[in-house]
Amino acid sequence: MTVTSHGGHTSGAVGNRHAGRGIFAIASLATLAAFAGLVLVALMLFGGGPAIGLQTEASAGELSVWVDRYEWLEHDHDAHDHGDDEDEESEPDPTSQALDEIRANAGFAMPSRMMPGTPDEGFQRLQVNLNVLSQGAAQPISPDDFRLESTEGKTWPSLLGGTFVPTSLDTGQALSTVVAFDVPYDDAALDMFLIWTNGVEELRFSLNGSTHAH
Repeated sequence: MTVTSHGGHTSGAVGNRHAGRGIFAIASLATLAAFAGLVLVALMLFGGGPAIGLQTEASAGELSVWVDRYEWLEHDHDAHDHGDDEDEESEPDPTSQALDEIRANAGFAMPSRMMPGTPDEGFQRLQVNLNVLSQGAAQPISPDDFRLESTEGKTWPSLLGGTFVPTSLDTGQALSTVVAFDVPYDDAALDMFLIWTNGVEELRFSLNGSTHAH
């Protein structure tokens, strides 16, 4: 026999109601957890995950990469006005010529002396010092693996030239190099992400915009 309370509710009905609420709460938590997991996977696959800070190691596959430091360079064209010196011919740099030959064989069109130079008028150059460490044999790394992206979604490819050329690292080998980007002066004021793509995975390193751009 069921005993009815003064308010007209049965103890059995109350118990069933609490049990139903408990099941609903558990089901809701399970659904939220599954959704959060899907979001996290999507963020990792499409490069929307948390940005990585300076001097913080990030791994993808058998490679580890971290940003040691970075700096913005601006071309002071007035300071490079040589006047009558423009007519003087300078001797070719044997080191630059040798690097140019290596770069040409690797498919690079830009001579090495262009990379150490300054950006064109209206641009600022971002130079990012990278450290790369291989955890497995024959791990390829290339400037094409990196791009620059602003917080507004604008992107810039890495510059070709300098000392960073496509290479392969064996187990335990490390590489310290520079990847660079020329960014329009106004866009350089935006905060940036250095995007490293390794296969299907993308990792983002957080970089501040230039304090000299407006």
